[in-house]
Amino acid sequence: NIAVAMVFPVLMAIFSAFAPVFTFKQFYPVTAAASVLGVLALVTAFV
Repeated sequence: NIAVAMVFPVLMAIFSAFAPVFTFKQFYPVTAAASVLGVLALVTAFV
């Protein structure tokens, strides 16, 4: 669980780094996916 909680912020950083490259039509699903990953990371960190 700790390893998973450490991997998710890295994935979120990669998403946020490449987000400006995407068009706005692709940007919102990526942002939503990143926020969902963030919630999952918080859940897995405390479980």
